[in-house]
Amino acid sequence: MVTTPQFLDEATIDAGERFEAYESPSLDLEAPELVRAIAVELEGGWYYFLDETGDISRRPLARRRGQRPEKVVALGIERAAAFGYWLEEVDGRLGIYRAPVVDEAGDLEARVVTPRASRSQSHAGRVSSKASAPDSKLTLFSWGYEGWGSSLPQLMALTEAAERSRGFEPPVFVDARFSRSVRAAGFRDRVFEQALPPGRYHWMKGLGNQAIGEGGAMRLHRPGDVAELLRLAADQKSQGRRVIFFCSCGPLHGCHRNLVRDEVIAEARRQKVALEVAEWPGGEPRSESLCTLTLTPKELSRVFNGGPRIAITEEVALGALAALPWGGYVEVTDGERRATICASPVRYSAGNWFFEPFVHPVEEGDTAEEHLSATMVRLREEGGYKAFRSQGK
Repeated sequence: MVTTPQFLDEATIDAGERFEAYESPSLDLEAPELVRAIAVELEGGWYYFLDETGDISRRPLARRRGQRPEKVVALGIERAAAFGYWLEEVDGRLGIYRAPVVDEAGDLEARVVTPRASRSQSHAGRVSSKASAPDSKLTLFSWGYEGWGSSLPQLMALTEAAERSRGFEPPVFVDARFSRSVRAAGFRDRVFEQALPPGRYHWMKGLGNQAIGEGGAMRLHRPGDVAELLRLAADQKSQGRRVIFFCSCGPLHGCHRNLVRDEVIAEARRQKVALEVAEWPGGEPRSESLCTLTLTPKELSRVFNGGPRIAITEEVALGALAALPWGGYVEVTDGERRATICASPVRYSAGNWFFEPFVHPVEEGDTAEEHLSATMVRLREEGGYKAFRSQGK
């Protein structure tokens, strides 16, 4: 597991509590450097991190408040203040990496600014805490955890913030994998289950791809178990929660989540239940931008030149963009140049929050109406990111 010592000193993973906010430096992720690789036998249920003394320590994923870290191996690595450090696991070996910290000018950092319709600078970057009214329909989300295996605290904070912004309690996760013996540390065996409060995790092996265990064509292990999934979604709705069923795949294309979605919609039709299934975080892109981000001229030029990521602060990630849908609009500017980005949902990696363009390339002067909307609709359709529905009675 990868995180920073500062976060580990501040965070708690007590059941039912939201992970505390923390500050992490912005790093130039285009210039990572391997400091050292070391063989460590990793165990599920633990965070491994480079502590303040330059040694590798660990803490339980589900821990009691005030519990101290456990030293794993003494390395005594000297850490330069100009770099941010993190760990990554590759084939059972821990690699200690570093990348330069962005200078005070904020080369990589994006900040929320006041929308042009507003003139009050005192409200710049402020996100209303008022949640929207909960949707009355029965909703299920599908999701793939690819890229999140080392970032469970950030994942939970993001999913909770997204649902809270839409008027719901933190979501319930349904594990739709045939096997939980995987490489991703955060989703190996019972690690993810133990990280969540009781009742917010369910493993439904019957929804897994039977080809994983027995070979052959992709197929559900027990298709009839979608009735249990539908029943769980209805039960959780009464508690103000919605359900996310997940597997390891990133893109939907070629993933068995499509089979789960089709089967549960068919079951909803048989039961005459109105149901919507969408890829997390769901939602339809609005015609206007969710917010405006100001970048430095250098960073905006990097976006126009095809840069794959737009860095954002944690405040923005867990605020204005927490529920950013596939194809949602975000405006970027350096004060002179401006463009609307058709974006993919917020992600987290190696100590940084970011989002990526959904429509490429990003060009100066792009607007949703003139250049992006038709392409966005097509890509959502082709990628399976639209909402699928049964009409019920």
